[in-house]
Amino acid sequence: YEQCGQIVTSLDGTRCDALGCTYHLAVYSGGVLAGEGDSGAPFYLDAGSYVSVRGIHEGHYPDGTQFAVKWSTIHTAFGLTLDALTP
Repeated sequence: YEQCGQIVTSLDGTRCDALGCTYHLAVYSGGVLAGEGDSGAPFYLDAGSYVSVRGIHEGHYPDGTQFAVKWSTIHTAFGLTLDALTP
């Protein structure tokens, strides 16, 4: 289920939980709060004529602040690339 209306508020956020902290995350809010099991879902920009990958949902706080691992971090760590797809 696509979640719209999310706005990025920072590109250098930190999320901490019982397992420790994750740094340099995209922070976003608005739209529908992610639910249990949503971690790992794609975080992307739908610009109408194209879709651009921005990252992977990592988690959220109860106040509605959500976090995503940025695509640039994934690309750097794993050397992954994306091919453009046309409809």
